[in-house]
Amino acid sequence: MELEALAMDLHREAGFDVPRFWTCQFKDMPALAIERFDRDANNAPVFTETLFSIIASGAPITDNYSYRYDLIAQAIDTPTVTIATDTRAAKRHLFRRFVMSALTGNGDLHLENLSIMQTGSVRRFTPVYDPAPMRAYSQHDMLAVMSFGDYGDIPPGGNEPAGFAEAVHRFAGSCGLSKPQRQDIVNRLLEATRSYESRVNRLASVPDINKERLIKSVRDVRDKLS
Repeated sequence: MELEALAMDLHREAGFDVPRFWTCQFKDMPALAIERFDRDANNAPVFTETLFSIIASGAPITDNYSYRYDLIAQAIDTPTVTIATDTRAAKRHLFRRFVMSALTGNGDLHLENLSIMQTGSVRRFTPVYDPAPMRAYSQHDMLAVMSFGDYGDIPPGGNEPAGFAEAVHRFAGSCGLSKPQRQDIVNRLLEATRSYESRVNRLASVPDINKERLIKSVRDVRDKLS
């Protein structure tokens, strides 16, 4: 759980809304307890729904991985359903979450790890609740669980498959971000995660082989985004 707690800390340091959390023991197993954010001060439920539930109600998807990040941005802009009140802020948040997931080795940013909540008349993304660095483990070592920006494919009008940096740029365009806006976000998140490698290496409970796998993956992403 040390690794998951570190990822939560990094997201908070990078400016994301993160609920309170504690590392603990549950039935003699290490666990991460996260304070519920879907309750108000009187413990009444706050409307909260995953993007999987929202999008599956109107699109032919079979599971929480069978979609594209670019299509999430399009769905946020769809006028027939108000996914988020401030669509520009929501798309910026989506792009930041994606870049941060790549920089922390979380290849599992799927539709059930992205949720919307409504407080009063405002709908927005929930706090970050499951940014686990899954790339530390061989069976989960994926750059991204869904496609983005034609990564690995030949984009319209192109001759070569889109590389990672190009695909990130294209995805930023899908989120309505200009090149300076995209670069500013990337630079800020690169800076916010600069200490990640050394902090991962200091974790006592994570095996060295998993640390090495995660650090190698994150270095590759940093090199490409730099």
